[in-house]
Amino acid sequence: MIKLISSKKLQKIIPKVFILFFLFNSALSIEAETLIRDEQNKKYPYDKLEVLNQREFLELDAPKTLIIKIQDIKNYIEKNNPEIKALLSNIKQYEYNMNSKYAERNPSLSLSSQGLPKYLSGKANNNISEDISSKQWETGINARLEWNFINPSRRARIQIAKKELKKARLVYEIKFRDLYLDALNKFFLLQKSYQDVLIAEQAIETSRLSLKEAESRFEAGLANKLEVLEAKTQLARDKKLLAERNGQKKINERFLAKILYLESNIQPEIKDKAGILGIWDVSIKDSIKSALNYRKELDDLALDFSINLNRIKQLNADNRPQFSLFNNFNISQSNGELSTINPDLNNQTESTTNTIGIQFNWKIFNGGVNSQSINLLKEKEKELEEQYKLKISEIRTDVEINIVNLKTATSKISSSYAQVLSARESLRLAMMRLKAGITTQREVVNNQRDLTEAEGNYIKAITDYNINLVELSRNTGIENYKPCSNNSETKNKANQDTNHPIESNLFLSQCPKLL
Repeated sequence: MIKLISSKKLQKIIPKVFILFFLFNSALSIEAETLIRDEQNKKYPYDKLEVLNQREFLELDAPKTLIIKIQDIKNYIEKNNPEIKALLSNIKQYEYNMNSKYAERNPSLSLSSQGLPKYLSGKANNNISEDISSKQWETGINARLEWNFINPSRRARIQIAKKELKKARLVYEIKFRDLYLDALNKFFLLQKSYQDVLIAEQAIETSRLSLKEAESRFEAGLANKLEVLEAKTQLARDKKLLAERNGQKKINERFLAKILYLESNIQPEIKDKAGILGIWDVSIKDSIKSALNYRKELDDLALDFSINLNRIKQLNADNRPQFSLFNNFNISQSNGELSTINPDLNNQTESTTNTIGIQFNWKIFNGGVNSQSINLLKEKEKELEEQYKLKISEIRTDVEINIVNLKTATSKISSSYAQVLSARESLRLAMMRLKAGITTQREVVNNQRDLTEAEGNYIKAITDYNINLVELSRNTGIENYKPCSNNSETKNKANQDTNHPIESNLFLSQCPKLL
C-alpha cells in the first residue's frame, strides 16, 4: 500500500517538474534577450533613422564640391550605387545556393533522441492472473549516417544552380552597363550646361558693350532713344537666359549626383570642356555583328533556355528511384521494469544496436503532376526561342538607329560650326557698321541673337554626338573608336577674330574630319 501511494505521488510530481523546468528555461531565454538588447542600446543609443536624418541636415549645412572626370564614373557607380551593391549581394546569394547543391552529394549525419530522459509508468488489471505494472526511466540517443549515392535529379539541380549564378552575374553586367551609359548621358548634359552658361555670360558681356555704345551714340546725338531701349531689352533678355541656364545646370548637377549616389552635400563639378570624343569608323555590318556577339541580353536568354531545359531533366529524374546507404546506431540506458508484477526502479539495463543497409525511394506515379509540369516547361521553351529572335531584331534595329543618329549629329556639328563662324563675323561687321553710322542698333541685336543661338546649337550638336557615340559603343562593345586629334589650323580659324568683343573658349577641341 505504501509503494502504491508513492507511485501515485510520483505520477503527480513528474509533470510538475517538467512544467517548472520549461518555465525556468523560458525565463532564462527572456532574460538573455533583454541583456542582449541592453548591450545593443549601449552601443547604439539613438534610433538609426533619427541619426541618418540628423546627418542629412548636417550635410546640407556644409556643401562640398567634387570634380568629376569621365574616367572616374565607373568607379563611383561601383562604389556608391545601391542597385549595384544589391546585385553584388544577389550574386553572393546564388554562390551560396550553388554550394548548397554541391553539398547534397556529401553524406549527412543526424542525432536524435526520444527520451532525454523519459519516464514511463502504467498498470494493467487482469481477471484471471495477477495485475502487472510498469515503472521505468530511460535515456537514449540515436545516430544516423546517410549517403544518397544515387540521386538522378541532383545533377540537374546543380546545373540549374550554376546557370542561375551565371545569370545573376549577367544581370549585374547589364545593369552596370545601363547605369554607366545613363551616367555618361548625365555627364554630357552637365558639361553642355557649363558651356550654355558660358555662352549666356558672353552674350551678356556683348550686350553690355552694345548698350554702352548705344548710350554714347545717343548722348552724341548720333542715335535715338529707340536704339538705347533695344540694347537694354537685349541685355535683359540675355540675363533671363543666363538665369534659366544656371537653373538647368543645377538640375543636371543633381541628376548626375543622384545616379552616382553622391552625398546630399556633394555638388559635382566638371572641369573638362565639351569636345568631340572621337570618330566612329566601323561599318554598319561589323557594328551589328559585334553587337550580336557582345550584348549580354542574348546570353541572358540563352541561360534562361538552359535553366528551363535542366528543369525538364529534373522532373524526369524525379520519376526514377533514389538509392541511399545508411547506418543507424542506437544506445540507451533504462532504470526500472516494464509489464511486471512488482517493477523495481533499481533494475538497470543498457543496450546498443547498429543497423547498416541500403534503402531506395521510387515515386512510380504522382497523378500526372510531373508530366503536366514538363509540358508547361516545353511551352516555355518555345516562348524563349521567340524572345531570342525578337531580341536579335531589337539589337539590330538599335545599332542601325544609333548609327543614323550619329550621322545626323555629325551633320549638325558641321552645319552649326559653320553657322557659329558666320554669326560671329556678322556680329563683328554689324558693330563696325554701327560705329560707322550706316546701320541701326536693331541689326546688332539681331546678330547677337543669331550668335547665341548658333553657339547653343553647336554645343547641343556636340553633346548629341557624344551621347550617340557612347551609346553605340556600349551597344556594340567597341570602345576603341578613333580618337579626335586637335587641329591648330581649325582652332585658330575659329578664334582668329581679334576684333570680336568677347574671346570665345568654345572651340578648344575639334575634329576637322567632322567640320
